[in-house]
Amino acid sequence: MRNNMSNRVSTVVALAAAAFLFGCSKKEAAPEAASPIAASTKADDKMLNATFDDINQKMQAKQYESAVSALAAMGSMPLNDQQERAYRKQMRDTVDYLNQRAAEGDERAKMQSQMIGRMVTGR
Repeated sequence: MRNNMSNRVSTVVALAAAAFLFGCSKKEAAPEAASPIAASTKADDKMLNATFDDINQKMQAKQYESAVSALAAMGSMPLNDQQERAYRKQMRDTVDYLNQRAAEGDERAKMQSQMIGRMVTGR
């Protein structure tokens, strides 16, 4: 039973990562007169913030599996230092929320908190 659940969660994480990576691909744009690196960073920051908002909404709706999958997919993307700090803060906030819900007896929250722990430790 536990192995079956673990397989399902792994599948969900893999599918979410694939959907996130392929669904959010950017088309090449012509270089602009303004700094293309600055424009790219701003676009990446907006996408990152939109993803954080989506994760928070999913957590509030108790869609823990989807939220953790989105967080996992985001962790495999290249991030600059500022984005990495924001990602780590989102990770901590998500784990704190899941642990709080788990302490209140929510088993699904407990499972997803453990899933994040395994993602971080690589076990």
